[in-house]
Amino acid sequence: MKQRSLDRLFTNLKIISRIHRYERISTRSSTVRIESNNVLQSLQRWWYSENRCKNIDIIECILNEAFDYTTYLLEGYRCKKSIEGLKRLTKLNTELCEVLKGLRNLRCTYENDSVVSARLDVLLERIEEYSTNINVTQPNDLP
Repeated sequence: MKQRSLDRLFTNLKIISRIHRYERISTRSSTVRIESNNVLQSLQRWWYSENRCKNIDIIECILNEAFDYTTYLLEGYRCKKSIEGLKRLTKLNTELCEVLKGLRNLRCTYENDSVVSARLDVLLERIEEYSTNINVTQPNDLP
């Protein structure tokens, strides 16, 4: 993965992790944004054809990138036992664990929407599964 793509991935993961309860996001650019709650928010979301389902689709794409990168790093680490690869895995795992908080907060925002809540639950479960795989791979004597 190119450095620019990695930077965008980690930026989006950090932003998702910072979502607070009852906040909404915007995905009209390549970087996720947390929207401020104001009177024009609904109008802006309508104007840019944004809705919760499309935004969850974008979050899912971002997480799929992170999962693909995780798989790539895990396979590389298992073959080469590279400390650099292990450091990258650790960093990615830290970010994914932080994303759990933001997605749980987003789930509160959409608690009355059973479809969006269920989709967020699935994403949360996938993150926990990948995080477990990363933790199992790491040796106990990690520096």
